[in-house]
Amino acid sequence: MADKIMRTQVFGGFKKEDVLSYVEQLQKQIEEFKKDLDDKQNKIVELSGEVSRLSSECEQISELKTELEEKNVMLSQAEEENAEKCKLNRNF
Repeated sequence: MADKIMRTQVFGGFKKEDVLSYVEQLQKQIEEFKKDLDDKQNKIVELSGEVSRLSSECEQISELKTELEEKNVMLSQAEEENAEKCKLNRNF
């Protein structure tokens, strides 16, 4: 690519304007790459925060599921006790 952009002069070497233009083009590319890198790093930070938030929510959901299971067991036991007491009351 550089050989097509930079023309040689009669007395050897490259034309100064071509070299400066090529260097300027490379600097623009470097700036674009830096901006792209910064954008991607910011996105990584944003997504890391989202992962933390979702992980916390998953923990809360897990705790709530455990609590719900415990309450369901207690409810089943209370229903069984109620059914037994109803049987006893009918017998009297």
